[in-house]
Amino acid sequence: MTSTPTPPGQPLRPWLDDLPEPRRRALLDHAGGGVFNARQAAQCLTEPGTPHHETTAQLLVYLSEAVRELEAARAIVREQLEGEGTQEKEG
Repeated sequence: MTSTPTPPGQPLRPWLDDLPEPRRRALLDHAGGGVFNARQAAQCLTEPGTPHHETTAQLLVYLSEAVRELEAARAIVREQLEGEGTQEKEG
């Protein structure tokens, strides 16, 4: 049995544990919102004609919201990682 190489980056569990509670909550909210809206967009494609999944405008709104939420989540991660790099240099 061969082991899989560890992907680059720091382990997620300790990083999340060290994330201040308000930022962790915001990250979870944005990631969850992105997943929800992406799922709604997928339903537009797989179940067209059902309520809230009837028009191309609805599809575009769901896709736009998914992207907006996931970009906000990514920004939190990026800012936190950049802040950690600054702290290491200062320390």
